[in-house]
Amino acid sequence: MLKNGKQYYICLQADNPIGFVGQIDGDIRVAVDPEYQGRGVGKFMINQIMKLHSGSFAKVKLKNEASIKLFESCGFEKKYYILERD
Repeated sequence: MLKNGKQYYICLQADNPIGFVGQIDGDIRVAVDPEYQGRGVGKFMINQIMKLHSGSFAKVKLKNEASIKLFESCGFEKKYYILERD
């Protein structure tokens, strides 16, 4: 994150960091403290970053159902599948 620190924003509650959001080459990166997950923090941050970078997208692993639901709740749709061998 140090290399791309200017492209990230920290979400605070009472001066305590509870999450971050940013985008690198159009790809949104988001994380929320587990204690604050399910409270709308991720959705808030994604919607805010989209105001700044409206052409951004999200790469989410198929097994990461929580992230898929989060991005879909922000208006994202599945468009591509990338197939790799394990």
